[in-house]
Amino acid sequence: MVCDNSHYVSFIFMLQNVGSIFGNPVSGYISDRFGRKIAFTGVVCLAAVTEISSIFVKDFKVFAALRAVNGCIFPAMFMLPLITVLEIVSPEKRSFVNGVQNCCWTFGMCLLPAVAYLSRSWVNLSLVVSSAVPFLLLCWRFIPESPRWSISRGKYDEAVTVMKLIAEKNGRTVDPNTLLAKLQALDKKRKEEKKAGLQNSASDILKVPHMRKVFIFMTICWTANYLIYYGLQMNIYNLSGNEFINFFLLSLMETPGNLLSWFFMERYGRRFTITAGFILGGLVCFSCMIEYPYSDVVISVIGKCIASGTYVVTYQRSSELWPTVVRCFGMSATSTIATAISLATPYLIYFGMYKKTIPFLIIGSFCMLAGVLSAFLPETLNENLPQTINDAKDFGKDQEFFSFNRRKSQIVEEKRMQIFTLQT
Repeated sequence: MVCDNSHYVSFIFMLQNVGSIFGNPVSGYISDRFGRKIAFTGVVCLAAVTEISSIFVKDFKVFAALRAVNGCIFPAMFMLPLITVLEIVSPEKRSFVNGVQNCCWTFGMCLLPAVAYLSRSWVNLSLVVSSAVPFLLLCWRFIPESPRWSISRGKYDEAVTVMKLIAEKNGRTVDPNTLLAKLQALDKKRKEEKKAGLQNSASDILKVPHMRKVFIFMTICWTANYLIYYGLQMNIYNLSGNEFINFFLLSLMETPGNLLSWFFMERYGRRFTITAGFILGGLVCFSCMIEYPYSDVVISVIGKCIASGTYVVTYQRSSELWPTVVRCFGMSATSTIATAISLATPYLIYFGMYKKTIPFLIIGSFCMLAGVLSAFLPETLNENLPQTINDAKDFGKDQEFFSFNRRKSQIVEEKRMQIFTLQT
């Protein structure tokens, strides 16, 4: 894939994205229908087969087909474990879980150029990378099924078993009968919503106005994320200097991006962290019109730092806005459409060979649009995850637009009212 065939590299990238277009909604549906744990296990098995077999095939068409199938399941490998854990932990621990996962991703990205430099051959590199995939099957033992999913499917005994285990790990005791009664009350609420016309299924995403708004705005946010994150990473071939060092620098800058986004979305909330991040990312990309030595490298490094931060917050916010009954499908559907739009990213980067500013200007425009629209979605900091479509429909209605620390202020106000009531 060199010289006159160098465009095949972009073609393989595009095929993997095409694969994710089909695989994302399918894996999301399977996860919401049959469970997070079963879906993740199937995804890992398929990933191991396609990763390893694609190394040894001799025909380019077969290789391309295997990479397309691999692209079907790659996003699910990242999404399903995170959603499962986010549905188990308490609201104040959700950002911690997301932050740890993204820091681990960054560590792997920083390690990758060193492995590639030592491997020298794409076959050796692929063998090293693909050998790690089968070990993901060990997660089966440590990750339980999401109790939220079990409740949404009416499997209350399974949910009680998992919640009892969580209580034991936390040194607490719970009455299984009391817990079961509360869960059955949720089932009654779900049945009442079904009678009112809400099926708590994927079709409600387009039927309910609030769900449509979340769907459209989050799709645009995901599109901007894909363009700025993967676009800047792929653009290393057009940058000045050594491509191995550039790849390492761009990967290394994800660490401060992850940590800063983690701090800001816990301190000031998800809404304005992601809004400020996208707008700042757009401004950085627009600064490409100011030319000076190694300006493309500096812009890419700063932009990648911001991109990693917006990626973390988008993932966090998306998982918190969608209700449990359609959480995986909703996240998969938005990222699928975003992936379809971003299919042109490899070719967009290819145009950078003719004028370096073209990729930056297009990516920056999408970031500015996402920054404006994301400000009109509800804040999710310290909020309980919506369980049903009805919960999601009412989610955030009591919030003010400028809602920095709204939750904290609300708690303080409630305490003041309690003291006033006692005094009177």
